[in-house]
Amino acid sequence: REGDGALDVLATPRNLLQWIRGQDGTAGPSVDGGYPEYGLVANLDADPAAEILTSGTVYGVRSFELDLTERWNVPGTLHTRVDGALATCPTIGAVYVTGHNVSPRLTAYRVSTGEIVGDIALRGGMAYEPPASVPDGPGQLGNVTVSRNLTGSGRPGVLVPSTDGYLYAIDPCGM
Repeated sequence: REGDGALDVLATPRNLLQWIRGQDGTAGPSVDGGYPEYGLVANLDADPAAEILTSGTVYGVRSFELDLTERWNVPGTLHTRVDGALATCPTIGAVYVTGHNVSPRLTAYRVSTGEIVGDIALRGGMAYEPPASVPDGPGQLGNVTVSRNLTGSGRPGVLVPSTDGYLYAIDPCGM
């Protein structure tokens, strides 16, 4: 990150995103990250540089430049510790897919802008759109996993378990 040849660590102590210098382990710059579980470092907007996306946040999903300047944030709170994942869609680019706290709701965000590009609820083996139309019942989603080519079609697939007993396979590019 600093061009010194050492691999830096992006840590998430409590509510922060904080760089730890690889050369000597000293604390580097930090920023309020919304209580993330971890930061995903990837090229989120097709420019030459990588960016950061928070995952498993208490507050809304956030994106930062590597210098920790905020790019965008989704206002409000998710109160989630459900971890999301990145998928690359052929027509809309990279999306971040995550669940919500104690909920059957699954949301996809365009990572270049933070715009919601998909929002559904999963319960009883069915998908409901809008999420508010889901009937009452058991089922809260777990951590999201992405496969680049789940079905052999060349498109990514999202796998997300639920306490309703189903493992859902969703196309994150068409939610």
